[in-house]
Amino acid sequence: MLINNNYFFKNVSTPEISSPINNVKSNLLILEVSGDATSFSVSVLGSIDLQNENYTQLNILNMSDYSLNSNINSIGIYEVDISAIQNVKLQINSISGGNISVLGIFKED
Repeated sequence: MLINNNYFFKNVSTPEISSPINNVKSNLLILEVSGDATSFSVSVLGSIDLQNENYTQLNILNMSDYSLNSNINSIGIYEVDISAIQNVKLQINSISGGNISVLGIFKED
């Protein structure tokens, strides 16, 4: 069942960090990355404690070839296991030649 969806980034062309989103009861975060940037790198960061500002980089499953990655580097659909994560935020590490948008869909099993 889908819980909600939210744009982490919409038409962004410079490196930045999204606002954190509290994970109420989702087990899976589906990310849809779109845009026309020629190159970019996006990290998914998670924290297990609502009071703690320490975020850890999460593994990302590329749904086009089922490879597991540390960063998103291309347009596509990605899945992130957030079953033990309380807060999620995304970070654009680098971007050039255009912009990207990242839609996050939170899903409960």
